[in-house]
Amino acid sequence: MIKSAIIDVFTGRAARVSRFGEVVTGRYDYSDPQFQSMSSTGTAYNFFAPISNKRLVITDILVDADRNVSGATPATIDIYESSGSTDTTIDKQILKLELLKNSFRDFTALNLIVSTGKWVNAKTDDATVNITIAGYYVKEV
Repeated sequence: MIKSAIIDVFTGRAARVSRFGEVVTGRYDYSDPQFQSMSSTGTAYNFFAPISNKRLVITDILVDADRNVSGATPATIDIYESSGSTDTTIDKQILKLELLKNSFRDFTALNLIVSTGKWVNAKTDDATVNITIAGYYVKEV
């Protein structure tokens, strides 16, 4: 076996190989989806917790407002970084949107990195909003 490395001449960093033996030229790993049905208003719903020495990369966000959302008034939805799993204080906004009942929005092929040590939470001002957030963790550099 011949060992070799692909090194960036400017930074000295080596290219990565996935756990499946693939040279990483795009996405680093497969996403892990997390679903929450937000049936209470003003409540923090947790999707991802921080992991020591790792950062989360969000790849997809799927949001739908079901038939229980108020008539003509849209539901305001916040997806955000926070300091705790039940914290409704927004440390950094990831996505804010409004949806009328029986509507949806899909954000795919994202490449958003979450700050070190932060939880990914969401909240709404009108129930019921369903959210799936997909992502994977990478080593902190």
